[in-house]
Amino acid sequence: MPFDDKVVWSEGMFIRAQHFQQEGRHVERLLNGRVRGLRAYGWGLTELVLNRELLSIGRFAVERAAGVFEDGTPFSVPDGAAELQPLQLGENLRNCVVYLTLPITQPGSRETADDGADMLTRYATRDIEVPDANSGESAPVPITVAKLRLGYAPETSERNGLLGIGLARVVEVRADNTVVLDDGYIPPALDSQILPVLAGLLTEIVGLLNHRGEAIAARLASGSAAGRLNESAAPDDIAEFRNRTLDEIKRFETAAMAKDVPNRTVRIARYALSATIDDVILNTRWGGQSGWANGSLVSVLYNETWGGERFYDLLSQLMANPEDNVDALELMAICLAIGFVGKYRVSEGGLGQHTRLRHDLYRAIRRVRGPYDRSLSAAWQGVAAPHRAPRSMAGPWLAAAIVAALLAALWIFSSISLRGTVEAAAEKIRVLAPAMPVVVERTGVPDIPDPKPPVRQTQIERLSAFLASDIAAGTVEVAPSGTSVLIRMLKASFPSGGLDISGTEDPLVGRIGAALNGEKGPILVIGHTDNVPVGPGSPLGDNMAISVARARSAADMLRRHVDDPSRVSFEGRGETDPIASNATAEGRARNRRVEFQIPAEPQT
Repeated sequence: MPFDDKVVWSEGMFIRAQHFQQEGRHVERLLNGRVRGLRAYGWGLTELVLNRELLSIGRFAVERAAGVFEDGTPFSVPDGAAELQPLQLGENLRNCVVYLTLPITQPGSRETADDGADMLTRYATRDIEVPDANSGESAPVPITVAKLRLGYAPETSERNGLLGIGLARVVEVRADNTVVLDDGYIPPALDSQILPVLAGLLTEIVGLLNHRGEAIAARLASGSAAGRLNESAAPDDIAEFRNRTLDEIKRFETAAMAKDVPNRTVRIARYALSATIDDVILNTRWGGQSGWANGSLVSVLYNETWGGERFYDLLSQLMANPEDNVDALELMAICLAIGFVGKYRVSEGGLGQHTRLRHDLYRAIRRVRGPYDRSLSAAWQGVAAPHRAPRSMAGPWLAAAIVAALLAALWIFSSISLRGTVEAAAEKIRVLAPAMPVVVERTGVPDIPDPKPPVRQTQIERLSAFLASDIAAGTVEVAPSGTSVLIRMLKASFPSGGLDISGTEDPLVGRIGAALNGEKGPILVIGHTDNVPVGPGSPLGDNMAISVARARSAADMLRRHVDDPSRVSFEGRGETDPIASNATAEGRARNRRVEFQIPAEPQT
């Protein structure tokens, strides 16, 4: 029976009650299909107040409740439902969830019955008298109206043919009939503020984030060399300042080469220092007006202006082989720590990417250098060990030269910024040690080769490679979908047309879970059906309800195979989202599927 197909209206037709009932079901299906995709979780509670007095005498009821059932039906207690009788709880009831229930709409079944009738119908009817709202003069006319027939059901009861929303978990019913509830139980909710446990957690998290944010902001403002430089005054003579900085970089290069540091490491170190000093100065309060951009260190030494990007290109090349480049990586880690940001200053989410890059770099260095010594005193007792020949001192000398160069640069910044307040002392220093002309020779500057772009698999390539055997067998496919990526189970097995996924699918779901463990973001399990109407013998009323139940079953199986089960949620879309024509058996078979959806990774 086409339970919710559109009614064909025509002039002169004999209208019966069934026409309006059919039209109502059709409009309800259209409305559910259109609004279900507007939010990820379209059902749950929006208000919940339990009757605490009844709990003291072994009974359960709500004073007020509102929300949306899983099939899209809104409800409100007590105004929008028939009279709801309290649930008597037995003494043997323990660790049991109590549900608010609503009968499912099923083809061929009766939907209404009198309010006092002992029948499991979706609506309870009663007669009321309604006046003519337009004229306001005619006598009231009796009409029959209906409200939802809601009920309570414990988890241990038979709930076939019923929708349910968990309200509370009963821990125990004591001998004096006092009901003890689990204060940590979290029912499905559309508004976190209605649940004290969630509201308390959110308040605590927001407080911690605010405290942590203020601490980080304070450290960024004053705890780094860049922060201190930003508060200093601009140099009186920017050209002199640039020349003295170039001279210090030249001294650093000479000292490093004298200690047998490899030429490639020296070239990279000089570029990193130049780009760092440029980036820090250009982002001070006075850097933009100083003219430094017209004669930056990178432009003077390398005749280019993209140091903020080239720095990260070099870093990416070095991190591909950290064992051979650990000295240069340590220098670049210092540059990032004292304030170099580069291209991430202007990109969306750049500061977060900058922080993650620093953490990745730190872990790479630690893997090569090993864990640092956590003891308070590294030499609290003698160590009996055989004599070993001294190893190369290039690494320590390079680190010492780097620290000396950075300290010299900081000393230059501080001495120039304090010039206005210690003018008299500065004059005496100039008399005792007159400035000498500085000549910077640029001959023989080694060229840094253009970096090769790293080869990186896309998200779809990673998933397809992981599930290659299943894709070849025709049981799985990976496809993009707007801002998401889908893994489709094309031949999911549900025994005898049931609602629970077959246990034979567990190995395949396990492989899908292993593939999704390597990806980030929430996992949404989506159930789909074809457009063939459900017969009257089905335990659920329509394709939408069946798709929800099957998605729930697949999600339960997936949670056993992922590292973080809280990532997994589910929803059903019925026949509203086909990927093939329903006119053929092959097309309908493709449309009966289960999909696993994750957010697509950002494009870089």
